[in-house]
Amino acid sequence: MSPDTLLINDPSNAYYQPSALVQRDGTVRVVFTKANQSTASQLYSVTFTGTGWTSPVAILPSSSPLPSGDFDSLPSIIQDRNGTIWVFWTRTLSLSSTLTQDVILGSFSYSNGASFAAPSQLTSDSTTTPIDDHMPAAVQGPDKNIWVYYISDLTSNGGEWDIYALQSSRPISPVNNLAVSSIKTNNSLVFPKYLKDVPQSPVVTISVTVANLGDALNEAFTLQATAINSSSYPLGTVSTTITNGTSRMFQFLWDTTKVRLSAYSIQAIVTPSLSETVGNSGDSSLTLKNLLRVLPLGDVDMDGAINIIDAGVVLRWFGNPVSAYYLLPYADVDNAGVIDIIDAGVVEAHFGLVT
Repeated sequence: MSPDTLLINDPSNAYYQPSALVQRDGTVRVVFTKANQSTASQLYSVTFTGTGWTSPVAILPSSSPLPSGDFDSLPSIIQDRNGTIWVFWTRTLSLSSTLTQDVILGSFSYSNGASFAAPSQLTSDSTTTPIDDHMPAAVQGPDKNIWVYYISDLTSNGGEWDIYALQSSRPISPVNNLAVSSIKTNNSLVFPKYLKDVPQSPVVTISVTVANLGDALNEAFTLQATAINSSSYPLGTVSTTITNGTSRMFQFLWDTTKVRLSAYSIQAIVTPSLSETVGNSGDSSLTLKNLLRVLPLGDVDMDGAINIIDAGVVLRWFGNPVSAYYLLPYADVDNAGVIDIIDAGVVEAHFGLVT
């Protein structure tokens, strides 16, 4: 594991009981309890920006403030197959100046975590002889239902704790969710010319896999792939259908002969015919950075630059067949089978080039 990383530097408050979620769009969200000596504990969340963490944001909407004397703790966060984000937690209710009761509450977000609905109380036991429901842990089961597990002293009023479960009133269905699940290339390093002694072709095969994670039996969609650096090169577009519960792989051929020498990110975007929720649209695109590098001719060691190493290899083995040294096939840019003046001239012309 890495060294400890401080998410929130705030000595005036206490932060504890974290529960983490990786959302469908890749966002890492952590929900937790925030408390201090003068304010009742409430639930807050932060998200990772790629370089750091956002400031804490309250889970409870301003239209649904925490009742006086109550406090919240022990959150559990999940995202269901429809992209809805759910948070379940313990609320300690103040029944009197001396009497409290723990119950389980839940809230949801249709907006991918931008805001949450007013909470609902999920357990309600006797208030004359308070029963405590505590420590929820939520999961979406293979039956497509949401299950919330918690402990309660219902059976013996404090003398014994047992585990109970709540089940959603119906499965999370139907949903529409197409996802780009993978992008692969047959080569990660290519020269913009055919080198017969490698052998290496400037035409790259890019494979994109699309999965139907929803319920639509045959959902139509359009898939578009693009190579990106400072410029964009369209790789192709496919329009077809896919059956639910299956995935399909599509291949795009990209001729790199005349493109800019550079490292390229590959992006694939699937546009479904049926509308998806905000939470489910996050996996409809995928970009893999620096997946492919188009190298300059003469880059013998294939590091993206023409430098003294490349020149040294060509000069040392000048006049020799490509079989004399393992790097020479990458130096034979004219496919002559021998390191000759043309190969040396290419290295000289490109010397100092960094891509």
